[in-house]
This record gives sequence, structure tokens and C-alpha cells, in this order.
Amino acid sequence: MTRANATQARLSGCNFEEANLFGCSLIGSEIHESKFIMANLTSCSMTRAKIIDTDFSEAIMINVDFTHGECQNCIFNQTNLSGINFTDTSLFGSHFYEAIVSNEQLSQARSLIGVTFS
Repeated sequence: MTRANATQARLSGCNFEEANLFGCSLIGSEIHESKFIMANLTSCSMTRAKIIDTDFSEAIMINVDFTHGECQNCIFNQTNLSGINFTDTSLFGSHFYEAIVSNEQLSQARSLIGVTFS
């Protein structure tokens, strides 16, 4: 499913475990209670996406554009977030246990309320 276009999609309860979604477009999408465990989301555009209760554990999210989005109660445990852009994104209640992410990337977020790192 490389370069899949799911712009403004509404997804709920979906399972994308180990999926190759390289270069996908999830711009303006709403995603609820889904799994992207060990998925490859490298170079995806998730601008203005609203994601709730979704698991990205052990996913590869290198160079993802996640600007102006919302990620409530998401799980990024052991996720590679190298180069991700969280500018103006709310990460309310999300978990980043052993995630590869820099303080600089996180400082660009609009909200880090309730975020945990362990």
C-alpha cells in the first residue's frame, strides 16, 4: 500500500500491523482505535489528522509531516520518529516509551499535556 491516498478518510478499528504505507497521504483524516504496530509510515503526510486511541508501537515514522494535527492517547512505544514534524500538534495523553524522538521535535507541539515517556 505504498503511496496510498487516504486523504480525509474516516477509519475506526482498523488493523495496519506490519503494513508498508511508505509515502501515504492521511491529510485531514480521522483515525480512531486503530493499530499501526510495526508499520512503515516513512515520509507520510498526516497534516491536520485527528487520531485518537491509536497504537503506533514499533512503527517506523521517519520524516512524517504531522503538523497541525491531534493525537489523543496514542501509543508511540519504541517508535522511530526521526525527523517527524509535530509543529502545532496536540499530543494530549500520548505515550512515548523508548521512542526515538528529540526534545526539539516535541517542543514544536502545541500541547504535551499528559504525555508520558516511561
